[in-house]
Amino acid sequence: MTPKSTDELSSTHSNVHYTRTLDKWESIKPIRGRGDDVRPVGDRRRDWEQVVRTQYANGEVSYGAKLYNTQCVEHFKDRLVISHGGWCTNCTTKFICDRLGQMRTNAGQMRCWRGQGSMWVYVRDHDGKVVCVPLLQPGVTLWWCEQVGDFRLPEGFSYYVRRPDPEQTKPVQAKLKPFFSWLRTILTWSDGFVADSATLVGGDHLWGGRRSEWVDNLLDLADEENSEPTMLAIVATVLGRRVVGGVRLDYDSAKAAVYKHIGNMHNGRLVHITPDQTTRANVHGYTP
Repeated sequence: MTPKSTDELSSTHSNVHYTRTLDKWESIKPIRGRGDDVRPVGDRRRDWEQVVRTQYANGEVSYGAKLYNTQCVEHFKDRLVISHGGWCTNCTTKFICDRLGQMRTNAGQMRCWRGQGSMWVYVRDHDGKVVCVPLLQPGVTLWWCEQVGDFRLPEGFSYYVRRPDPEQTKPVQAKLKPFFSWLRTILTWSDGFVADSATLVGGDHLWGGRRSEWVDNLLDLADEENSEPTMLAIVATVLGRRVVGGVRLDYDSAKAAVYKHIGNMHNGRLVHITPDQTTRANVHGYTP
C-alpha cells in the first residue's frame, strides 16, 4: 500500500540505493596527491565524474554522483535528489541518465532526457504512475517508499508554465493573416520551392536588428504595401531548408513557428500543471 503523505514516505530508512552508493564510495580509493577527496565514479582519468560524500550541519550524510562542481544525483537515507545545477546541457543529461540507469528499482529504471528547452525525468508519482516532470532548480526530490521499494514524488507535486495571452496574441497574428494567405498560394504553385532569398531582396540585409528579431521585422513589414516578397525572403532564410538553387519551405511548419514566436512574445499567464498532464513548453518553475 502506498503511503498517503510525505511524512509517512520520509519515515522509512531502508533505502537500498543509499547503501549501494555508500559501498561504492568506500570501495573507490581517492586519487593520491590531491588536496581534495577525489574518487572517480568510473575511469580514474575522468576525474571530473566523481562519487562524493557530503555531511551537512544537521549531521545528515549523503552520497551521490558529481559532475564537475554539480551534485547531480544525491542519495539520502529517505530520499533522492536529482539536479542539473543550472547546467541544462547534453553532457549533464547523459551523466544523470547514466547514473539513473544503474539504479534498478522494483518499478524499473528512471530515465532522463533533454527537450523543449528543459531537462526531463521519467519518475513515478505518489500513486505509482509513470510521469515525466521537468528538472528545474533546485532539483526534483523523490521520497523512498519502503512498501514498494521505490522512489515516489511527494503528494501534490506540480509546476507551472507560461501560457500566451489570447487577448494579446490574436490581434498580432491577425496582422500576418494576409501574408500567410499569399504565402499558401505561392508555395502551392512552387511545390514549396523558393528561389535564393538573397536574390529576392536584391542582396539587401533582411532585418536591421538581431536575427532573433525576425518576427518583429515581419510585423513591421506587414503594414507596408507589396512587402510580401521581402517577408517571404525572411521566412525562407530563417525557416527554410537549404537545397540547390534556393530553399524549400513548408507552409504549415512556417506558420506554426511564427505563431509560436508571437506566443512567446506574450507569455503573460502562469498556469499550474500536474505531472499527469503533458504540457512541456515554456516551463517556468516549480509550484511554491
